Amino acid sequence: MGFYLHEHPKGYAFTGKDVLFSCVTGLSGISYAKRHWELSQNASNKLGHRIVAIVEALPVIGAIAAVIEKISECIHRSNFTLGKITDLFTFQKQLTEMEDSSREEITLFENHIEIRKKQIDKFDTFIYKNSELYQACLVHLEENPFYKESPTNIPDNTLNENDLIDLRTKRLMEVNLLEHQTRQRMRFILSDDKVYRAFVKALGEDSYETESMHALIVR
Repeated sequence: MGFYLHEHPKGYAFTGKDVLFSCVTGLSGISYAKRHWELSQNASNKLGHRIVAIVEALPVIGAIAAVIEKISECIHRSNFTLGKITDLFTFQKQLTEMEDSSREEITLFENHIEIRKKQIDKFDTFIYKNSELYQACLVHLEENPFYKESPTNIPDNTLNENDLIDLRTKRLMEVNLLEHQTRQRMRFILSDDKVYRAFVKALGEDSYETESMHALIVR
């Protein structure tokens, strides 16, 4: 770290004893000079430490040099501390932005979930109330049991809704699950001619549902 005294056990400590030594030696920076000399025994920048030690050992000039060095060290330390504080504020700002973004996404996901659940419920109700379509679906389902959806659960025990990241993850999983369920229903209707014809016929008989069912099936 340059010619600083941070690596010395006493560092930049300055006691009453150090003041006394400075006065006795003609207002020199003898205490700092001694520490620089001690560091020069093992430091890679030996020459630099020794030059500083010689200058600070001089009367008057040494004291001025020691004061300048102390001020320089304080500025260096302040800049380091300021940098850490700035990094902390930057991190906090980024964290806040991430949290705000997560909240926005969660809101979008929840709106999408609500809409998709209503559409699926409406679709299922439409099939149940049309007996010909319902019977055609039952026959097709018995012949093709792989269309029966395997239960898919959201792992509530591993996701904490009080945590924004976990909550966002859970809502996204719910969105994906509902999208999968929607696509499965569409594939089922389109995979069999009898079911599809019954579906189209039911739509023709119930013009009120035509637009909403069409929007779901062509999605």
